[in-house]
Amino acid sequence: MISTTLIEKLEQLSPELQRKIEDEVDVLLVEKKRGSNDLLEEPNIGRGYGSMKNKIWMADDFDAPLDGFKEYI
Repeated sequence: MISTTLIEKLEQLSPELQRKIEDEVDVLLVEKKRGSNDLLEEPNIGRGYGSMKNKIWMADDFDAPLDGFKEYI
């Protein structure tokens, strides 16, 4: 069972490290109560100028009338 393995690993750590882990678990529990996953989500990487270069294109005949609408023109 995972809890038994986790406890065995925690017992091998120094008391100082055990306190740090306990603090981190407390933070996770508070975030869980709030319903936020901020700690588990990847950071939002902002898009810089030109980051979409060569990803979007427009057809050469973009402004040409569509064949299906010839009767309306």
